[in-house]
Parts: sequence; structure tokens; C-alpha cells
Amino acid sequence: MGICGDVKETCFESGGDIIRFKYMKIIFSNHSEIKIEQRKLSKELIKKTIIESDFIIPSHNNRERAYKKFGKNYLEVVFIKEKELIIIITAHWVVKLKN
Repeated sequence: MGICGDVKETCFESGGDIIRFKYMKIIFSNHSEIKIEQRKLSKELIKKTIIESDFIIPSHNNRERAYKKFGKNYLEVVFIKEKELIIIITAHWVVKLKN
């Protein structure tokens, strides 16, 4: 893991089948920065949810939702994928998953 220019950008190199990409650049949108602070979320948990998600489902407007279970709850991370770029839109805890 290393810093890629701006403080809000982090680069990851994958190892194995866990990640769907060989190289990903994760950028946090301004909205996500605000919500992360308001919800007292860790960027490390958000990155882990993207990289080691339990599952990812498609959403509207080319967005995807990644889920990873931490304890009793899931962290949901909404993001947009553009080639080798991941833009985090928002993240929040989910107690029950919708069908």
C-alpha cells in the first residue's frame, strides 16, 4: 500500500484471486469523506470491504455495493468502478441485508 499523490488516494497491488483487478486506485469522494467522518468509520475498514468483500452487487447509475461482515453487522460501501479506478461514494453499517 502506498500514497499516490493526493492524501485521499491510496494504491493497492493485488495478490491472488481476492481482488478482481491486478491494480486498483481507490479515491474517496468529498461526500464519502464527510460521511466517513460523521459515521466515525475507518478508511481501513472501507478499503478492506472493497478488497476482501464478502459479495458485491450492482446498483443504479453504474454503481456497485460491496459488503463485508464485521462482527454482527455488514459494512456497505457504494462505489463506481472506472477501469482501474475505484471511487468511493459512501459507506455505512447495515444490520440486516435486503433480499
